[in-house]
Amino acid sequence: MKAFSKRWLGFGLIEVMVAIAVIGIGVTGMMVLQKTLLRSSNESLYRNVAMELAKAKMESFRDFDDAIGGTSNYVDIVTGSDSVTVSGQAYSRNWNVNDLYYDDSTGSWSTTAPAGAPYSDQKLVAITVSWTSPDGTDTVTLNGSISSNSTADQKKGLDPIVSTDGPVVSYTPGQAPDVIALDLNTGGDGIKRESSKPVPDIIKQGNSTLVKFDTVTYKPDKTTLIREDFATINCQCSLDATTGQGYTPFLSKPDFNDSGEVNEYQVVVKDGSLLDKQTGSPSSNNAASYCTMCCNDHFDSSDTSYPLFDPDRATTPHEHFLFDNSSYNTFTDAGGLDTVNFTKAQSAGADYLEACRLLRVDGYYRVMQDWRLIDIILMRKDWLDESANQAAYRAYVLAKVKDAIMGTTAADKSALRDISSPSEALKIDNTGATQLMARGIYLDHLDVDDLARVQALINGGDSQWPALVPFYDVNLTLLADWQVGAGSTGLSVSSEAIKTLDPDPSSDYYGTYSRGLLTVSSGASGSVAVRARLGNTGVTGSLPTDKDDGNQYLEDSLAITVTGSGAAVTGNLNCLTKNGAACSSNTVESTTITVTKSDATVDSSISCVVTSPGGAGTPTYNCSGFPDGWSGTLSFSYSGSGGTTFVYYPVTGVSVTVSGITATTVPSDGCVLMQASTLSAPTSGCGYVAP
Repeated sequence: MKAFSKRWLGFGLIEVMVAIAVIGIGVTGMMVLQKTLLRSSNESLYRNVAMELAKAKMESFRDFDDAIGGTSNYVDIVTGSDSVTVSGQAYSRNWNVNDLYYDDSTGSWSTTAPAGAPYSDQKLVAITVSWTSPDGTDTVTLNGSISSNSTADQKKGLDPIVSTDGPVVSYTPGQAPDVIALDLNTGGDGIKRESSKPVPDIIKQGNSTLVKFDTVTYKPDKTTLIREDFATINCQCSLDATTGQGYTPFLSKPDFNDSGEVNEYQVVVKDGSLLDKQTGSPSSNNAASYCTMCCNDHFDSSDTSYPLFDPDRATTPHEHFLFDNSSYNTFTDAGGLDTVNFTKAQSAGADYLEACRLLRVDGYYRVMQDWRLIDIILMRKDWLDESANQAAYRAYVLAKVKDAIMGTTAADKSALRDISSPSEALKIDNTGATQLMARGIYLDHLDVDDLARVQALINGGDSQWPALVPFYDVNLTLLADWQVGAGSTGLSVSSEAIKTLDPDPSSDYYGTYSRGLLTVSSGASGSVAVRARLGNTGVTGSLPTDKDDGNQYLEDSLAITVTGSGAAVTGNLNCLTKNGAACSSNTVESTTITVTKSDATVDSSISCVVTSPGGAGTPTYNCSGFPDGWSGTLSFSYSGSGGTTFVYYPVTGVSVTVSGITATTVPSDGCVLMQASTLSAPTSGCGYVAP
């Protein structure tokens, strides 16, 4: 008899129960972890707000005008408490004040007042801010001392006697043409101001674009005087249900004393005031600290004695809106926007768009008065390579700022043009791709008194007036909108969406999007233009915050004159390193292109160049002057210095075949990837594929 064996299929009840138990434990752990992370994020936000409230109270104590006989007196600083609500969270603020007296005879401090002393020499202040969250009650404490006299004798200070000159900080100026140092003396010597980076850092955070750069004012001996660290961000916010505490705008302004005389030839920051007003909170998942401050503070006070965030805004205090479209371009949308394109935020929880300019003040970012664009200039990226052009640009910037202050129109833009007669035009030497540049000139708002004082200095022939004026030169190439003019033929210019790429945190991928790359075909004609909005969204390149913001812009446009002939080959040159040297403009532009004909001889008549808009912008190469019937190969190699070596893909180079005025390439897009030799070969063309 045959024996038959049974095979049991499926799972038993015990196995199923064990699997359910394991999955349940895992899901529970994930939920606990998520809850813990959320709680930690909220606690960090509460703690930051609490410390800001403590600092604000300490600063209000220090802002007394006299010891006894003033409106706000030193002797009135006594122990007390109050309550503050910020973004719906209640905080209790308590301060304890102890008086200290200095005894000259013993050289010591005491809490006992000597006979005849009208008030103490110092007050020790401890400010404690507490709040209750779902996790219980927590506190922060800030300790400080306040002198009875803002110019107190050093021997009465609580700290050791030190030099008040401050440290001397050396600064290495940037190299032209990437960085242009602006003269703060009309005589062309003395103090200078420049952006420390060729282009701003542009970082996409969800729906927000964060743009960061700093400017440095320095002496001829390269000693740093002032470093201004700016951050500009757009956010989606929602109105808070109740009013809360927020700052009025911090201001950059000339350093004049109360009598209207120059203290020092420099720009100083006037702090905003912390007061009760409408506030908001980030409404998207991107609750970065920048957006927390932006949504909370960027509301004008209804009290007209306080400065506005944008004094040029048609409606004040400025209202808040949500743009009804998902995209915007100044060339297609500006001038035609109306209130029907926006939804006004009028009730608690209503969403709105905001954009803020922030400056680091005493270690903390503060919301400043809005950016104010007064001019935008279009040029080839290589135009500033010539020292004479750099000098012309510096002179034009000062002339434009002077015009804005004096209400004149003396600045002559034709000095910045390749061709100025019979009409202004941009000269392009060869067909193919040419990287253009857009530079913006920004001038902060000056109040009536400061404006009159600066005007008087200019009229009086004071050559140092620029040092008192907060004005800035910003590279807007990757932030402004670009377009070729109507009726143009054989011309195109890139204006891709702003983005950053970070698929691998340990890599540095250079080449994410392109703006201002002009491509010219043989026989092309027409013009190219660039536009930027006047305020904060012109810096972030984001959606407009209201119809005025969306409709107001500045433009620069130029006709194109092509002087060369023949076919051209153009392609992107992307760069990738990993845990190595960054793919900077200098790295990419250190690429050498060898042009070899099909008979294996090098063709030196073909001109090749690699250019980059800077920052995260996509670099390109362009080889021009190919005659009809030409065929051969473009080979790429790295000629830069440093420890990183690069391999170029495709390793066989780019094959070129020319017929008439058309060049055909293999690969068809002509794209090349330069990649650190330590990385694995890419698996698809020159696009990034994580090794």
